[in-house]
Amino acid sequence: MKCDRMVFMMCLLTVCSLFGLATGMAQSLPDSLPDLQGYRIDILTPDDVIEYSYTTSMRIDRDLAQITIAATGPSYQSKSVYDLSFLLLSSELEVRAKDDIERIGFDRRTAFIDIEVDRLVLEFFLEQESQQIREHDIPTETVDIESLGLYLQSLVLAGETTFHGNLYDSNSGDKFNRLQVSLLKQSEIDKLVRQSTFPETMNVMLKDSDNIIVFSLGLRGLIRIFFPHRFYVVLEKQAPHHILGFWGGSSQRLRYHVYQKL
Repeated sequence: MKCDRMVFMMCLLTVCSLFGLATGMAQSLPDSLPDLQGYRIDILTPDDVIEYSYTTSMRIDRDLAQITIAATGPSYQSKSVYDLSFLLLSSELEVRAKDDIERIGFDRRTAFIDIEVDRLVLEFFLEQESQQIREHDIPTETVDIESLGLYLQSLVLAGETTFHGNLYDSNSGDKFNRLQVSLLKQSEIDKLVRQSTFPETMNVMLKDSDNIIVFSLGLRGLIRIFFPHRFYVVLEKQAPHHILGFWGGSSQRLRYHVYQKL
């Protein structure tokens, strides 16, 4: 696996990307949100080739008021813990593949959000020795992209379908404020399928528009001319709205994430 692809996956699967949603969401999760969900996730290239596969579990402990999301793949494993408002309490990524370790220069990454200064703190280790500490200012009420699907499930179950937020990528330093987040109508889903070339797996999913919910995330106003990036999240229409897919970003790194319930 090339270094840029490894970094991109870590961006998607860890707290290196943050999506802040200004929704006024309550501190408690809907009772109808499953306490445990498991998925196999295939990362597809635009040519419908599986580039990487991994499994993830999303566990809610309402007594401890915590959400734990753990992911395991052949090259890495990760575990992130949040409170019930999706504030990151702790996160750890362990890189297993020697080739990847040599390319990226670390074998373990830890992270947490320092709520006193609204800052994401990342620390990178190699053979138990700290190599670097990075700190990034972030908007308040942020949700990292690893938990974005679960967060959207919560919002839909709570009756929320439109809101706005911020996207922050600490891998590249990109920061996108005032994102418009909207629920696509069936006609808009059909138009998206007609105007875009998707991997066949994703194309089949989107053509089943009667049974899916598709969220579109992108910049608003004139700035979108200069930064046209958009992100999409697909959920089942039937409650509890399990996660089905995700894609977005620049064309050079565009990958499609297909979820299968375990």
